[in-house]
Amino acid sequence: MPLLIMFLAIAALGAGMLVANLVPMLRSVVVRRTGTRVAGSVTGNDVKRVGNGASLLRPTVRYTLDGHEYEARLANYTSNAGLPEGTAIDLAVAPGRPYRPVAVELSSWPAVFWWLIPLGVGVLGAICVGSG
Repeated sequence: MPLLIMFLAIAALGAGMLVANLVPMLRSVVVRRTGTRVAGSVTGNDVKRVGNGASLLRPTVRYTLDGHEYEARLANYTSNAGLPEGTAIDLAVAPGRPYRPVAVELSSWPAVFWWLIPLGVGVLGAICVGSG
């Protein structure tokens, strides 16, 4: 029984993190399709801390929308390496949320797939323990 509970907890963690990462990514898909396209450039990379003391870099971009200049972090890109400063980048921006630019060509979908591992291990482990 404790083993079953452990596998169910692992599955719940995987499912929770999958949903937590999937929702912002789906929002970025909508912005890519419906947002205003603008050209931007990378001005730097902000450090985003993650579990176990690790960190990822989120590029900051500068762009002009409706005559106003903005500088904000990309809403849909996180990586260990970030992007080099000065890199030109195509963006999509929702008019009501100008400080949430989305990189048109970049995606963080691979991050979603990592959460399928604990979800799958938890579900398969629970099935194996429950049927044994």
